[in-house]
Amino acid sequence: MARSFGLEFFPAGGPKWFTYAELQAAADNFSNPIGKGGFDDVYKGELGDHRVVAVKCLKNVTGGDAEF
Repeated sequence: MARSFGLEFFPAGGPKWFTYAELQAAADNFSNPIGKGGFDDVYKGELGDHRVVAVKCLKNVTGGDAEF
């Protein structure tokens, strides 16, 4: 079941949490937008181990966290 949802990429302790500063650095100060969603833009980023990631910055919207 985990394989069908891509969960094999999560370490045993669960997904990694990042600080805002880490995300800002990975996304090169949010300088490379790759899309726009309902809550804000999505940016291309690169982690320290060279994995390319998408970073989404959520707007402060009431109830938005429940929908996300």
